Amino acid sequence: MDVQALSPEVIQDTNAAPTPSDAVPADLIDSTFGSTCIDLISSSLDSSILAFSDEWFAPASNLTNPKPPIRRPGVFVPTGAWYDGWETRRHNPEPYDWVIIKLGVASGRVKGVEIDTAFFDGNHAEAVKIQGCFEAGEDADTKVTGKEYTGWRQVLGHRECGPTQRQAWKVEDGSEVTHVRLCMFPDGGIARFRLYGQVVPVFPTAMDRGVELSSALLGGMVVSASEQHFGSNKSNLILPGRGVDMGGGWETRRSRDPGHVDWAIVRLGARGTVKRIIVDTAFYRGNFPQAMKIDACDCGEETPNAADPGWKEVVGVQKLGPDQEHQYAGSCLNSVAGAAFTHLKLTIIPDGGVKRFRVFGMRRVRAGRRMIGYTAEPKPDLPCLLCLHGGGTSGYIFTIQTGRLQRALAKHFRFVFVDGPFECAAGPGVLPFFEGMGPYKRWINKDGCDEDKVRPLLKQKMAEDGGNFVGVLGFSQGARLAFGLLHEKQELRAEAFDEFGFGVFICGTYPPLGLSSALFPVTPTAQFESQYWEEKHKNILNIPTVHVMGNKDPFLHKSQLLSKCSDPSSTTIIEFGMGHHLPVAPADTQRLANKVITLHRNYEHELSGRTVEDLGKGLEQVAVAEIPLQT
Repeated sequence: MDVQALSPEVIQDTNAAPTPSDAVPADLIDSTFGSTCIDLISSSLDSSILAFSDEWFAPASNLTNPKPPIRRPGVFVPTGAWYDGWETRRHNPEPYDWVIIKLGVASGRVKGVEIDTAFFDGNHAEAVKIQGCFEAGEDADTKVTGKEYTGWRQVLGHRECGPTQRQAWKVEDGSEVTHVRLCMFPDGGIARFRLYGQVVPVFPTAMDRGVELSSALLGGMVVSASEQHFGSNKSNLILPGRGVDMGGGWETRRSRDPGHVDWAIVRLGARGTVKRIIVDTAFYRGNFPQAMKIDACDCGEETPNAADPGWKEVVGVQKLGPDQEHQYAGSCLNSVAGAAFTHLKLTIIPDGGVKRFRVFGMRRVRAGRRMIGYTAEPKPDLPCLLCLHGGGTSGYIFTIQTGRLQRALAKHFRFVFVDGPFECAAGPGVLPFFEGMGPYKRWINKDGCDEDKVRPLLKQKMAEDGGNFVGVLGFSQGARLAFGLLHEKQELRAEAFDEFGFGVFICGTYPPLGLSSALFPVTPTAQFESQYWEEKHKNILNIPTVHVMGNKDPFLHKSQLLSKCSDPSSTTIIEFGMGHHLPVAPADTQRLANKVITLHRNYEHELSGRTVEDLGKGLEQVAVAEIPLQT
């Protein structure tokens, strides 16, 4: 029998005593973290198990199940007794077993850890430690699961675990992480792993873009509720999506007293105006509330109670129905004109179940305050980039997708977003992260690009903004249209788009879209992609452009075809190791940002009649913050 030789470091780690001061008694875990934190790795937030050392008896995916663990005595599977948790085989030759988990949000600050060994007795983990890291970029998941990765840092040191019990500890330093690694000494079983913390949201740079202010993904929090019976959790109200059954909502017990009501108070992820509210009773058919009302207040950092006199009625008493979304906007909303709020209170009459409570609006920051996730607004006199989203998304979604690039160029440009005119289904990669953020739009209908709809839309947006537009930026289908706008300027000197001096095409597809039928007649895509099209329109655009491509993009061939339509002497091709999305790695974002600055400076010099041999001299290097962004 081989006996493992343990290093002094491993012996010291294994024998380390727990820190008594950070332990949270089992009966205080929910009250300690329930109103100030969410579970950052809950599977309901779409977290991911990336890798593990072993899962012989029970899968690691059980660790992040938001539901309490259950027991099925006497039930056996091919590997042994059935357990609702993660269990590894005996006699681990390594110091510990491990599992690596990607958070279900962009990133979060860790405030506490819970290890639940429910029903593991005699086969429970003897001890754990938690490590974390912050990694953004296309290859982040691959990077952190590599054996050579050295970026793990301690979130929670060595803590002993007991059998069949909940145990938790506070984390004081509030480490911001994107991934965590649970180390279990030496082997055994754990039912649930909760990582309590606060979301670090990534908001659109433009303050006038609507967002789901209540969403857990953007830092929303259900801070209190009258009760949460039937094992339901009040925090379910602000989760993404509509769930899969009745168990993923907030349900209260049956009331017997006349005049009874139940309530839940939501702290928004950012102070903001209220434009639209959804109360969703999905899957609640015989137990939905008879009615509801909604109030709001502006309380800053304070948490209001249900009877606080500062509440203002936003939606009066409204009857509810079973298994449906109830939307309130426009004339249905009261006291919202010119007002901003930090908290909303949902009151259900008299009791029952609600799946989701969703509040949409625009952020409003008090003077002198800087909110988490908020980036300073660009100056209004900066030159503008007209930004055209991809098919099956929207201008709002595009503000989120371009978040890093906006931050990198905040001192140089204003980004102006516009929605396409045609509603459609969500595009590739849009779901599930942008679920419920429709309507989703595109720039073409079944017959092509409708000049009578698209041209007035773009003209109106640019006129309303009143900015100095110097370039156009497009993604995917938006890049096709951006190409067409520049080509129209070049050939017809189109008045509305004459100011555009350069184009930025990210993961552009093919063929180009034009507003003028004289330049781009409506023709089936197959004919566009023929050799005839490629030869006839090769190098037709000589306005400076940059084509950004992803070598893992399934539409890479179409990006390459689009780039062939630009004159090689006036275009730059940049290829990144990514798929069909905007660059997310900081180095890639910085490279693209510097190129955009160069294009603009080149255009300015052209307008002034000067020639610059080396526009790269003295080019300001753009510092790109390592801010994670799901796309």
